[in-house]
Amino acid sequence: MKNEVYEWENKGENVILQYKNTPDETCGDSCHQVGIQSGVFTEAYYNGPFAGVTVVIAVTIVVYKLKISDEELEFITGETDIKTALPKLLQGNTKVVIYTRGADGAECYTEHHSAFSPTEKVTAVDTTGAGDGFIGAFLFCMARDGVTVEDLSDLSSEKMTQYLTFANKFCGRSVTKHGAIASYPSLAEME
Repeated sequence: MKNEVYEWENKGENVILQYKNTPDETCGDSCHQVGIQSGVFTEAYYNGPFAGVTVVIAVTIVVYKLKISDEELEFITGETDIKTALPKLLQGNTKVVIYTRGADGAECYTEHHSAFSPTEKVTAVDTTGAGDGFIGAFLFCMARDGVTVEDLSDLSSEKMTQYLTFANKFCGRSVTKHGAIASYPSLAEME
């Protein structure tokens, strides 16, 4: 088993990534364990007062695409400005950071490109599931276009803008209805 320790500056906690083969291995009471298989986050065991935070930071080390909201940014990075936080987020395997700002639009960043898309103004009745719907719609666009892990660093600003615009439109329609999945528009409704 290989351990890598990363320091999370704001809380002084260590994140211990344990590469393991079986999900039933445990690490003592004082560590945070993240299971990784083939570079994919598979599970986490939560221990300690800041477990949720350290697991999220651990995930940024192994994920390729990271979606973070304006409400989560300071909690996770200790920064209030996305551009200041990007060096903390664009590390490890992370090639794309998607930053959502609710009614103020969404941004997307790679090491070399960035994009912004405003939201449609709507009367929101229920925002439950909006973040999940947003990332689902964004990932749908990437899958539709055949974007692979190898392509992520080279995503153009134009493509990122298209994906953000589609995801914003999806969420704009979703929040005008009650519920999470029940409020998601169909592909036909998106046209």
